[in-house]
Amino acid sequence: LVLYYLIRRPQIFALEYTPPPAAAPAKYARQSLDADTRQSHLQRIQAFMEAEQPYLNEELTLSELARAVAIPEHHCSMVINIELQQNFFQFINAYRVDAARRLLADPKLSSDTLLSIAYRAGFQSKAAFNKVFKRFTGQTPGQYRDAFALNR
Repeated sequence: LVLYYLIRRPQIFALEYTPPPAAAPAKYARQSLDADTRQSHLQRIQAFMEAEQPYLNEELTLSELARAVAIPEHHCSMVINIELQQNFFQFINAYRVDAARRLLADPKLSSDTLLSIAYRAGFQSKAAFNKVFKRFTGQTPGQYRDAFALNR
């Protein structure tokens, strides 16, 4: 009888899969920062990043960012790691690449060198700029600028 129902009505026995909630990495297992607090901290960090643009400072550190947003440094690191699945440098470099893209797309800056664009976007060297930019966009800064110039 069970076999009959299984063949005729498999939906009766179907189990609905519900993925588990995103768990904190093992290194944060003993931390007591709940998801709502992490989201609140993340919003504060992102609002600060947009308003103050601290990523343009090539020497920005996690402790400086944490101090500026009034969040303990380890909580700031935890929020970036858990909520964005990024480390601090990936987080900062994403903002720097976005700034570089805007600068490369600006027709008023078309005569500026890639090195000056790199410095203005917060990178410390042209090599770091090229490497990070290509990782985020799939293109070198020069290729990006050329492609953008063709589309104008």
